[in-house]
Amino acid sequence: PPDPTSNPTHTHAAFPLHSRTFGAIVAGLVAGILGLTGIWGALCYFAANGLISAVLYQTLGTRRQKFFPSKKSYFLDGLTAQIATFILFWTLAYDIVHIF
Repeated sequence: PPDPTSNPTHTHAAFPLHSRTFGAIVAGLVAGILGLTGIWGALCYFAANGLISAVLYQTLGTRRQKFFPSKKSYFLDGLTAQIATFILFWTLAYDIVHIF
């Protein structure tokens, strides 16, 4: 079978998703290391997601319509999709730094 990663269309379409996943990992690690709990940890996630959306918005430039059909989907896509990744790394980093 053909390798799906060799298809440039597949690679470009996955770029925003991979960027948001990486951002959720970094935000989770930062929140855990800083010892954020409760609402402060959740605010860290939403702030990081907003920052990632702004960076993607600038990075994609005129190619935005290729990845996102509307501005609403641009800022809201991935908002809830990466929350599990964030929570996983948040709790992992918090446990390693503050409990063990």
